Amino acid sequence: LNFINAASEKYDDNSFVDSSLMRSNIPILFSDGRCQMCNFWVRFILNNERSPLLNFCYLNSPFAEAFLHSDLKSIDSVILWVDGKFYTKSSAALRLLPFLKRIWQCLLLFHLIPKSARDRVYDFIAERRIRWFGSRNSCYFPSSISVRERFIDLHSQI
Repeated sequence: LNFINAASEKYDDNSFVDSSLMRSNIPILFSDGRCQMCNFWVRFILNNERSPLLNFCYLNSPFAEAFLHSDLKSIDSVILWVDGKFYTKSSAALRLLPFLKRIWQCLLLFHLIPKSARDRVYDFIAERRIRWFGSRNSCYFPSSISVRERFIDLHSQI
């Protein structure tokens, strides 16, 4: 975790982000911190994870700006960085399931649905998420210090 904090302080140096963190196996979930629905799912993950392995970062943070490839910045999706790869849309959601308690593993069956169909449903919801669930003026700020430490670049969102 100290590695993450050190990396977030050096987001202006893209070579640092690319060479150090890109090779790490630290899973990071990037989400829209101002979206109520996205914040609900972040809190859901925090309450239902097997162990505290995931780290979180808001898409509008300076760290995300430096870390994410330019083609990922225009996608209306959560983005999951795990095992050295980026996952978006329904693939990101399904790749999150192994981090959750066993009861949620049954949702892995959604892998049987073709990715194109899963992503159409994801896009339908993503396009309407702000209208349906609203937005916040500020990003979700965890009250627990141990949880807060897992949020990369959180200080830039306050």
